[in-house]
Amino acid sequence: MLSLPRDSKIVVRLPNALGDAIMASASLRRLAKYFDPKNITLVGLPATLQVLSGSTDFASTITYDRKGKDKGIKGFLGVVGKVRELRADLAVIFPNSWSTALMFAMARVPHRLGYFKEGRRLLLTAGRARDKDASGGFAPKYTGRYFLELLDLIEGLPDEDPHPSLAIDERGEEEFQLWAEASNFDRQRPLLILVPGAAFGPSKIWIPERYAEVADRLAEERNTQVLVSYGPGEESIAESVKATLRTTPLPDAKLTLRGLKSLYQRATFVLCNDTGPRHLAVAFNIPNVTIMGPNNPAYTHLESERGEVVREDVECSPCQLKVCPLKEQVCMTQLSAQRVFERSIANWPQ
Repeated sequence: MLSLPRDSKIVVRLPNALGDAIMASASLRRLAKYFDPKNITLVGLPATLQVLSGSTDFASTITYDRKGKDKGIKGFLGVVGKVRELRADLAVIFPNSWSTALMFAMARVPHRLGYFKEGRRLLLTAGRARDKDASGGFAPKYTGRYFLELLDLIEGLPDEDPHPSLAIDERGEEEFQLWAEASNFDRQRPLLILVPGAAFGPSKIWIPERYAEVADRLAEERNTQVLVSYGPGEESIAESVKATLRTTPLPDAKLTLRGLKSLYQRATFVLCNDTGPRHLAVAFNIPNVTIMGPNNPAYTHLESERGEVVREDVECSPCQLKVCPLKEQVCMTQLSAQRVFERSIANWPQ
């Protein structure tokens, strides 16, 4: 166990994936209930820092733009230098990679807490192994709990609900208001947000034409506006959905993650693949249906969320593969628009 004074300086290395960073928000709340938030600094990719903007659980951030200005060894060492200047007492390292542990060892943070993976035990001063199931494999569990359990090694921390939470900031709200005015967004009508893409890989993507079919039926039954939400590299998928829709969708919301938070907070319902924006809906308690194919729902589904995972029980799923090796990806092709529509109606707010 780690025993640290409550005025200790804490640096937290955020997960890299957007959804994982949102699920880590419960751990940030837990840290901030014991340590002074003024002494908590986050280190993370630009997107993860942006999605957590507005929170009062930390006071400062260090951006690690590993594909931009911090690319390569020089950029890595630059971030190491910034971390060293903090003179932090404890580094909480959520990613499991060897390089993330190395960063904080090189920054000479005296206490370094993380999971013992990737041969990095020597780079950490405290940590734990992942839980295993009866077969000896890693036991799947909700990712937010996985992060919270790492913090169990810090003496004195209070318990915390794993449900994620996000804050709205002024810049994001201004972005949303400008888009809403330019897009003829009707604040009196329901808003259905479709998220047909997935950064993980093509195996997570449901058939675009079926997205359009479900959205058209929901628009007719619930008089809802429809917005197709997508990220970089997902333009062609979004266009396929919009081209098939009979309903005229709202103009694209080309917003930063700050602005998207304000938008998702106003959604009536979110229909999505198992992807980062799904966790925006969960954090804001927006009813949702998540279409899941190759992945195990145990990693991302929380009992307290206002939603449901819809999937086909096929022999090869969950495989956790980014690309399906079969001629037909049955976990997605066998999932009908009718079933997704029915579950959407069942979860639609009354």
